[in-house]
Amino acid sequence: MRLMLFWINVIFKRVLSLFKTSPVMVIWIFVIIGAFIFAAANRHLVIKPDNSTLVIVTLLLALFSVLASFKNYDTIPVLTLYSKSNIANKYILAGFFLKKAFINNILLIIFCILALDSASNIFLFLVFIGVPVFFIFLAFLIMYKKNNYANNQSIKKEKRALRMNPYIKTIIYDYLTPDFFALFALCVSLFIVITAEYTGNFNSLLAMKNQITYFIIVFVLFSAGFSGIIESIQNINWKYQAIITENSFKYHYKRTLHFIALAYGLLLAVFIIMGCLINPFLMFKYVFCIFIIMFSTINIAFTAINKLIKTVILCLLVVSTAWIGTLPVFYMPLSAIPVLITFIKAKNEYREWYLL
Repeated sequence: MRLMLFWINVIFKRVLSLFKTSPVMVIWIFVIIGAFIFAAANRHLVIKPDNSTLVIVTLLLALFSVLASFKNYDTIPVLTLYSKSNIANKYILAGFFLKKAFINNILLIIFCILALDSASNIFLFLVFIGVPVFFIFLAFLIMYKKNNYANNQSIKKEKRALRMNPYIKTIIYDYLTPDFFALFALCVSLFIVITAEYTGNFNSLLAMKNQITYFIIVFVLFSAGFSGIIESIQNINWKYQAIITENSFKYHYKRTLHFIALAYGLLLAVFIIMGCLINPFLMFKYVFCIFIIMFSTINIAFTAINKLIKTVILCLLVVSTAWIGTLPVFYMPLSAIPVLITFIKAKNEYREWYLL
């Protein structure tokens, strides 16, 4: 009993620590999971994915885990932490990268566990068990070998370097945080599943109730994906921006828009095409709502308040905007009021980031 209480206490502290470090991602994951449970329990959403859909989403999540494994990880803190222990550095690094490999594949693991219930034969059952194990091992191997290669590789000045536009390079470096990447992967994966399910039963979309449900779900997914920018704004090297190049608010705002357009442009284009086939009028309304939430999220991200408060405010705006989207079209301009308010607040407060 005492041992069970001890592990419950450890799990609770780990979850609390994750919530403190990444509140945006944790809150949106719980919101999306809760929304899907509520929709499924009330039969607003019945998902019966076929085998091809399950395999495609599994491979997509596996691809995201592999790409995340090529990220550069700072191993100095963990080596410093165990510097006085008798553990060899290779074992310390192995444990560190194994933990990172599990974290990178957490979405794949969760999806495969859920997909086991839909496995129609023993082969798919074994696939959904074996794929997470294989890609955890693959992610660990990539990170471990990449770290060894980086440490052993001598710098060659005459080696031809990959030329990349510095503007694009700094955007990727500043904005592509683990929180943003995790929410992006979650948004893309669920968008593919939902769109595949609805297109598979296209005749059911003739009912207005099903049409509204589809547009609201996609709107919430885009909102969740955009919220990752809150963590990205904090990741910007503000000391460099303050001392070396004190860029204007317009520069940072435009750069953030470019990054979101680069990340979600293709997904939004697919949604517009799907929306035109389903209901052009609803498509126009909810694309407008998506742009409203996108600008609101950027504005909130630049304000100088706590991340948790930002997430709560954004959730309230998502709910209110989705509700306005169900009203007649002449109510739509009301959703632009929060954009104006948050923009004024962000423009007045963004310089406080230079004080960090």
